[in-house]
Amino acid sequence: MAKSPTKKPAVIKLPVQTLDTAKLPESFNRLTFQFDVYVSKSGIKGYRLVAYVYDKKWIKINLPFVAGAKPVSIKLPVTLGNLIVTDEDLEMFSIKTPKSLTLTPIVFKANPHVSVEISSGELTATAKPCPPYCS
Repeated sequence: MAKSPTKKPAVIKLPVQTLDTAKLPESFNRLTFQFDVYVSKSGIKGYRLVAYVYDKKWIKINLPFVAGAKPVSIKLPVTLGNLIVTDEDLEMFSIKTPKSLTLTPIVFKANPHVSVEISSGELTATAKPCPPYCS
């Protein structure tokens, strides 16, 4: 009896990106992320993270990919939804001090959402899915 081929789990590959905090407005009260669909120069569709900050109006910030970083493979099914950075995490990073934050896709442990680990090299936080963590 022939053995059936082993199926590889379906995955989505998401890029590691950066946020240059110098691009953020001086006074803002909300930082969120969303996944956008983009088309590469070679015509391949993919997902990338974009940031939105609220400072009297929503401002979109495109985030560059980390050069040389391998995309992160995440097993499906997962939800790609809005992600929010809490006020406590914003304060922890002292966002007003210019620096580059690395944004690495992860699976949020409480439910099957893709989230993002935010790292300054010294501190790490996790952007939370919204909903349910929208406060």
